[in-house]
Amino acid sequence: LETTVGIIIYTAVDMIIWPRHAGDQFRSQRVELWSNIRSLLESYRKVFTDESDGKEVFGQRENTASLLSSAMADFDQACLDTADVRANRAAWQAWGDQVTSFLAALNLSYESIADCKRYDLHGHVQTLAPVLGTLERRLALIESFERQGSGGEPNERAEVSQLLSELPVDSLAQDVMSQLEPTQQPIFQSFVDQLRSLDRSSREILRLMVSPEEFTASAKVAADTFTRPLAATDWPAQQWIRATYPAIVFVCGFFLWIFVDPPTGPKVAMMAGILSLAVLLNRLDPVPVVVLMIVSTLFVVAPVYWLVMPRLNSGESLLCLVFVYAFTFAYLGGKNPAFKMGPLMMFVNMTGISNEQSYSFSGPIDGAIMTLLAGGVTALV
Repeated sequence: LETTVGIIIYTAVDMIIWPRHAGDQFRSQRVELWSNIRSLLESYRKVFTDESDGKEVFGQRENTASLLSSAMADFDQACLDTADVRANRAAWQAWGDQVTSFLAALNLSYESIADCKRYDLHGHVQTLAPVLGTLERRLALIESFERQGSGGEPNERAEVSQLLSELPVDSLAQDVMSQLEPTQQPIFQSFVDQLRSLDRSSREILRLMVSPEEFTASAKVAADTFTRPLAATDWPAQQWIRATYPAIVFVCGFFLWIFVDPPTGPKVAMMAGILSLAVLLNRLDPVPVVVLMIVSTLFVVAPVYWLVMPRLNSGESLLCLVFVYAFTFAYLGGKNPAFKMGPLMMFVNMTGISNEQSYSFSGPIDGAIMTLLAGGVTALV
């Protein structure tokens, strides 16, 4: 009855009261990321045209890199709980690769601007200023698609074909290259190469934003073609590992129960299976989880169980304690899922809160031993 009610409450909260998923966070992170990339490109353009000294650039760089890292972390989680992201996973993975490439070329282009100024090429590179203007328009359109979805407004869709065409970087550069001295040509060519990279990666990003389904379909065809010589049962190694890992962990926990007969007996195998699934779905390294279990047992759960809980003499006070404890480590779990899993699992398995609350020595010790043995088996496998 307790398990059933818990599942019903969790499902109701997740679907009705707070229907938020990692896909929502992934989208908001992308919108913020493109807003920052546009600001960064604008700062570079101002340095390019001598409107700014570029002091704000380094802070913008760090913020943009942090946003990209957060967005890719949300992407990994969104693949688990958001069907649209999971269906177009190949497209979004390519999106991450192209954004990373774009930012790398953008930062290198800034260094090239400084080199061009140092070698008296500032007047020559001004001929490429229209390219940066077109790039800003392309990034604005990408940000608009991120905010509105891949459908976009009709006028934006009409602008896509124009902005998907290759920028005339080479044709503009050729006229300038013939006027430069031999020592200046490599410096100018470096700047041209970065602009070409920015053009290529931004076009690919825009194409992915317009039709991620087409990319996913083509990626699937390419993957099917690549794997066609294999037999139908020859899965990739990573898929075999993910498929068999929980079963192997459970079997090892089962044999540990049979041959060692630890406290709580068969619950060790059950908890090992639960931990293996949690580790698999959250993509965690089980070793840090076990370490956090040990640390939280000694310095968090045990003090709360022996010093705080006996002083609470009502169900309401115990409920408040559970809420504060769970909220604290769920918040920390937003930074690192291991901070959520370790302390919460140890609290659940050691405290045994019930309507007739009682305190003993064997209860929390048995729960701790069971969980740590299961965690050890999970990490060992």
